Amino acid sequence: MSATRCTFALLMTLVLVPTLPAAEIRGRIARLDLDKNELTIEPLLRRNPPMTLMIEKDTQVLFGQQAGTPADLAEGRRARVEYEMREGRPVARMIRVVGAAPTRQSAAVPSGEGVAGILRRVALTDREIVVIGPGAKGPETETTLAVPEGTKILKEGQPIAFEDLKENETVLVQVEKRDGKLMAAQIQVGPVGTAAAPPQRQDAIPKIRRVLQLLDQVLGQMEKKRETRP
Repeated sequence: MSATRCTFALLMTLVLVPTLPAAEIRGRIARLDLDKNELTIEPLLRRNPPMTLMIEKDTQVLFGQQAGTPADLAEGRRARVEYEMREGRPVARMIRVVGAAPTRQSAAVPSGEGVAGILRRVALTDREIVVIGPGAKGPETETTLAVPEGTKILKEGQPIAFEDLKENETVLVQVEKRDGKLMAAQIQVGPVGTAAAPPQRQDAIPKIRRVLQLLDQVLGQMEKKRETRP
């Protein structure tokens, strides 16, 4: 009986003890590293050290009541972050950013056409790229493209892996639309130039004909001169 009572008391304790709320930090976004899924917050009180938090797939991002993504975060923005400790590291559960979400310029690219520009972002986990280049919204139109497995990626004529793409590289992306989403059908890395046109073949026959015609005219004039001589 004593063992049963102890087990019952332990279960009641676990049920009745309230769940501790997540910790919170307020401050300015000092650094954002999406490749490492890290966010560094500089507290409002300068005497407190900056805190680097992990960003996970289930981390929520809010701009007021508007939902966002970690890609919408920007250094310098003020934010309030709710986090919890996991294995000794703070993990962000919710990031509330002060102010409105940034306005993204998305290019309406028809399927089958190409997008040229600079790689602004390469998301290895989500297999997405962001290209900045001329488009419907101006010279710095932002186009987000998914990169499915098997997409052909070429650099200097040689195939490379998606993981080998680097930010700030020049790319030309052949685009196709699937289920309303822009997909990269092929990616060409590096300056895109037009192939040199093959030299035109110089046909010698017309030239020879013109020379023969001139020679025939000269010979005809010489014959007339001879005929007119006494």
